[in-house]
Amino acid sequence: MVGNQVKWGIILSYLLILLNTLFGFLVTPYMISCLGEAEYGVYKTISSLTASLMVLDLGLGSTVTRYIATYKAKGEDTRISNFVAMSLLQAAVLCVVVGIVTIPVYRSVDSAYARTFSLEQIQTAKILLLLMMGNMMIHIIENVINGVITGVNNFLVGNGMKVLRLVFRIFLLLALLSRYHDSRVIVLVDIGVSVFVLSAELFFVVVKQKIKIKLSHWDKMVFVESGKYTALMFLQNIAIQFNGNVDTILIGALISATSVTIYSMSLIIFGLYENLSSAISSVMLPSVVKLVEMQAKPEELQKCVQKVGRLQFAVLGAALGGYIILGKDFYSLWMGKMYEDCYWLTLILIIPVTLPMLQNVALSILRAQNKMGYRTITLLFGSLINVVISIVGIRYIGYWGAAIGTAAYSISNLILMNIYYHQQLKFKILSLFSCIFSRTIICIALSMLVASIMHSFCNSGWSGFFVCAVVYSVVYILLMIVWGFNSEEKALLHIRTRSDQA
Repeated sequence: MVGNQVKWGIILSYLLILLNTLFGFLVTPYMISCLGEAEYGVYKTISSLTASLMVLDLGLGSTVTRYIATYKAKGEDTRISNFVAMSLLQAAVLCVVVGIVTIPVYRSVDSAYARTFSLEQIQTAKILLLLMMGNMMIHIIENVINGVITGVNNFLVGNGMKVLRLVFRIFLLLALLSRYHDSRVIVLVDIGVSVFVLSAELFFVVVKQKIKIKLSHWDKMVFVESGKYTALMFLQNIAIQFNGNVDTILIGALISATSVTIYSMSLIIFGLYENLSSAISSVMLPSVVKLVEMQAKPEELQKCVQKVGRLQFAVLGAALGGYIILGKDFYSLWMGKMYEDCYWLTLILIIPVTLPMLQNVALSILRAQNKMGYRTITLLFGSLINVVISIVGIRYIGYWGAAIGTAAYSISNLILMNIYYHQQLKFKILSLFSCIFSRTIICIALSMLVASIMHSFCNSGWSGFFVCAVVYSVVYILLMIVWGFNSEEKALLHIRTRSDQA
């Protein structure tokens, strides 16, 4: 049953990626055409500002997932009920905090963007901020409920709700923006969809899972223990949210709203690339918790990271190789010549982050072991590097400085975390990456070579682009089936070759 949940969790994760791709490639240009580049830039700036404040949820959702998974593994249903009630009370307090924080942030919008936004844009920004902060309160509650669903290993419902959310969002935006060319419509749609999804998730937890949300007692020991974990996740979320949103915030404040729109197009590809990795690793936490509870040896833990890392690289490596060959053509065809800078911006962002993403399961191991202190320090250190480079860089070379700052953050994270993996988890780092790259990297290189040759003969339109993309994909898949995947991976993916049949 758990195996099926993991399988369906991964399938739905990739369906979510497909829908996000559809949203990014088709809906985003439509939104820009309806709103105009300037207003869309205002929306993205405030969206990034609000997203950076999402740290106020203190990483509560991750904490819930971790502890619910532990209690589930031990069959402690009563503790699950009590812990969920405690978490919801904490979420309610956090919602009040969000309301309080909204006041000074709202008042600061005028001065922060007086140089780059018009008076009308500032008024729009302030209304968007209020609506988005309201939506954030709903998300804080939902993160707790979704954490419960993930913690009990029901990835079918957990990821299914995410898919449903995005489908509703796409259809509602397409329907309403064609009539109301107003960025506030986007946020109102988000609020409506969030309320619906929260209601559906609550119904599943209470009615289907039969989890009674009942506070039998305030467990001080669990509160203190989980509080330490939450505090570390909070600091990590500060760094993650900061690094994910500081670029657009600074570009909006130091350059212009239009520059935010251009840079945000590179972030769409970057976000999709990150999702390709998290689609697999995100469903592994409950399984990793069990592995840690069984006191698995370092060799077993490394093997787990290698297995998942190889599957991640099979997807990420292929995506990166295809982007290197065809990315410039794609941006030119998709958004026009003025967006060609996005190709290089995206490369600067995705290349340094690739190796850390292949080790995401190692982070799940640290969460299960409650060893997140060092990780927190590395993220905060990387954030400091990012903000310094970004502020200085944006002033001299524009949005290129922001991309370089984010790349420096990824590189520092890679170096520092692998020192920790080697010293504390006893991982053999070179052996780990050697296993992950084995054969797959050669399949990617050969596919890129074939696609490059084909590219030189194809026309420069969409037809030529799709021909090269199909050739690259087919060659890569065939090479992986015939030679790249090992026997265990073929069995997992239900791939049978002649040698297997014999």
